[in-house]
Amino acid sequence: MENADLRVFQERLEQLAEELEIVRLKMVHERIKRNHLNNLSGQYMNVNQNTNRAIHH
Repeated sequence: MENADLRVFQERLEQLAEELEIVRLKMVHERIKRNHLNNLSGQYMNVNQNTNRAIHH
């Protein structure tokens, strides 16, 4: 391989690595959002149950 070819190949590898990192970060972000929503949903259900208990007891 010529030096120019190697340089182009290296640049492409770096670009792919950056794109892969972006995809990975998006996946982590989605997982955090989903966990957060699940936590909020669980908290809401607990509040709801406690409210119902307080009303009916």
